[in-house]
Amino acid sequence: FDDPICDVQINAARIMMQDVGKITMVLGCTSSPFIVASGILGYENLMLWQMLQPEELTKLLSKVAESLKMLGVRLSNYSGLDAIFLSGGLADAEQNTLEMCLRFDLEPFREVIREYHSLGLRTIVHNCSYAPFLEEQVTVLDPKAIHFWVGAREASERMISEIGRRTLVAGIDHQNLIYQGSLDEIEVAVAR
Repeated sequence: FDDPICDVQINAARIMMQDVGKITMVLGCTSSPFIVASGILGYENLMLWQMLQPEELTKLLSKVAESLKMLGVRLSNYSGLDAIFLSGGLADAEQNTLEMCLRFDLEPFREVIREYHSLGLRTIVHNCSYAPFLEEQVTVLDPKAIHFWVGAREASERMISEIGRRTLVAGIDHQNLIYQGSLDEIEVAVAR
């Protein structure tokens, strides 16, 4: 297998699967098409394109989604991974409207996740934002697991309804505690 773009990630995953994959879960990792596009355009331009160049942004997001699907195929076929962690942290009410989030973030992301599910990959969607659109992410994306910050607005209340439907992974305060808290404070938060 020779792929100049994905080679390092795929080979690292393959090696980890061979070395520890039978005793622990090895995860692939990538981001939503919207987050990848923010790296291509710059975040401010991404926000502007939603309003001023929506057709061009839709084309870009489609291309990014196709690339992420190819990554999933390669991770599944060449590394043996069975799960992937996907960052979706821009699906947030403080950064976007729900309408724009659905159109430009969650719709392209859904296509990627559907492809991953068709490949047998389990998906963990991550959203660590302060005001996440968790309900919409769960409904539109249907991930096997969701990783969220318990301090996010209405997150704990919303996630209670998901108990028994999917795996929930609660995150600690990554905005302040992780950078300014003592190790003891972090350990207490993790234990909760």
